[in-house]
Amino acid sequence: MAWKNKDARGSWEAIAGVDIDENELMHISSDGKAVLADASSGVAREGHGFAAMRGYETNERGTLVRTGKVSGVTDDSDSALTAGAIYYLSETAGGITDTKPTSDGAVVQVVGVAASASELNISIGPAFVVASSGTFLRAL
Repeated sequence: MAWKNKDARGSWEAIAGVDIDENELMHISSDGKAVLADASSGVAREGHGFAAMRGYETNERGTLVRTGKVSGVTDDSDSALTAGAIYYLSETAGGITDTKPTSDGAVVQVVGVAASASELNISIGPAFVVASSGTFLRAL
């Protein structure tokens, strides 16, 4: 099943291609299933939305949230967010970080700004791949 708009407020539905925990950042793969987004070099799965309602098991229909605010969020090391900080797709699958990835081939994608220690205002931007020079190589 391809993903489809659930409502006009920016949430979408997709079938989970893997087990996904609540508030993890998801990517819609070429087969239309939701998998964990990942900024790691060689993986390059940009974020498309958060599993903000709850976690989903493989092959279960899930909701991705692309706009608004998600609560109960931590960073990729399970630490509280820093209010006002910009958060990026992490090189830890499904996670977010306030440190911009810089390794060769990693994906750089802004995914939101922390409203508080546990709330993220979602703002998913375009994804770029980092070149060995530290500059952006290309957009995904």
